[in-house]
Amino acid sequence: KTRNMAATATLMRGAGAAASAFCGYKIVELLLDFPEPCQMFLARAREHEEIQQRVGTSLQRSWLWSGTVTDSRASVQIPIWGEHGRATLVGKAVKTDDNGERRWHVLILDVEGTDKPMSLLPPTPRAPPEKIAAAARFHRQLNAAAPMAGEQARAG
Repeated sequence: KTRNMAATATLMRGAGAAASAFCGYKIVELLLDFPEPCQMFLARAREHEEIQQRVGTSLQRSWLWSGTVTDSRASVQIPIWGEHGRATLVGKAVKTDDNGERRWHVLILDVEGTDKPMSLLPPTPRAPPEKIAAAARFHRQLNAAAPMAGEQARAG
């Protein structure tokens, strides 16, 4: 009976050591994990002239970022700092299939925590008011000429 208890204790110590090693490995893996969209956001921030002026040219990131990254979506917050200050990089992206190639597309890339929040995306071109009005007229005419499928089913 004593021999069984000693063997059980040895087995338990071995299992405990294995579990501790696995947990340690997972913690290190989690800390070192910096998914592709996070790398893309940080690279864009490092290249952005206004970030270099406000935060610094030797931009660093925290090991502890927050958010969610899946196979097709990313929404993250990454603390960054440089010789001029600290900020938080806020990014959202989706991954799409472009002609058979899976690519990330940045939807939002902002910096918070500087003297004023800023976007790192290029400005969206705005159409002249005449073009917006013409497009609205076109869509109204299109909708009037071809009722939606649900409306046709009710009328018939």
